[in-house]
Amino acid sequence: GEVTAEIGAIELTATGGSIGINEPVLSGSGGIAMTAGTSITITAAVTSEDGTIVITAGDSIGMSGAITSGNGKITLTAATGSIVLSGEVTTETGAIELTATGGAIDINEPVLSGSGGIVMTAGTFITITAAVTSTDGTIVITAGNSISTSDAITSDNGKITLTATTGSIDIAEPL
Repeated sequence: GEVTAEIGAIELTATGGSIGINEPVLSGSGGIAMTAGTSITITAAVTSEDGTIVITAGDSIGMSGAITSGNGKITLTAATGSIVLSGEVTTETGAIELTATGGAIDINEPVLSGSGGIVMTAGTFITITAAVTSTDGTIVITAGNSISTSDAITSDNGKITLTATTGSIDIAEPL
């Protein structure tokens, strides 16, 4: 069933295994932290009204449920695998950081930050097929190989930087 904390943090840890979120995880004023030795799969909403959301996997992160923070930073880290976002990632006042040290990042649903910046770093490829938007922050996208985007990357009041270390940058929509 649903995991809810009106006041206080929610911490889920599977040191040697994986985490699967199939029901909503909701926190009122506290943060949400998930740490898995292998993979994390999210198919339901993960929401913190006023706290940070930190999701760390030893391997990969796959999500089709929305991740939302009202007033906190959202951080997703996949140490050796990839991050596949098929659910929206949104924060009103915090930054968003996505890091796939040994793998790729695939953005299939919007990534939206109101007043914070957005940073994406992948060891291999970054593929963006949905909007990446920061109203008041910078957007920095760095891939060890190539970056491909077929949707808008927009920052109303900040700088946009795309870096492909050993590959190419393919832009099919205006920045």
